[in-house]
Amino acid sequence: MNKNFNKESDEFWADIIENKDGSLNKEQIYKELRDYYFLMKQVPEVYCAITNNALSYTTYSAKTVISVYEDCLGKEIETAIEDEKEIWNDEHNEIVDKLKEENEFLTSYIESLTKCVARNEVED
Repeated sequence: MNKNFNKESDEFWADIIENKDGSLNKEQIYKELRDYYFLMKQVPEVYCAITNNALSYTTYSAKTVISVYEDCLGKEIETAIEDEKEIWNDEHNEIVDKLKEENEFLTSYIESLTKCVARNEVED
């Protein structure tokens, strides 16, 4: 193992798991192991949830988890945008169709009025 890692680990854990005389504090070690066990059970569930089941181990670096999460989020955003575009296009097409119908009705109505006016002019 890396000497720096061992030194950092010793410095970090010494105050947590050792008694003042330097002996190991079994009760504190069990507490730390219980916390670690809890994390080992919970963290994979979070990773799975935020990465669409792409990651499921506790040993991924934060950088990896964040990167996969951002990729998943980006894909979800793209999908949402595409869904909204489709809805907008459908609504737009409905409006255009209604306007075409209204235009046809008005065109027909104007033609009828024009014929009526023409008839009245002929009769006068």
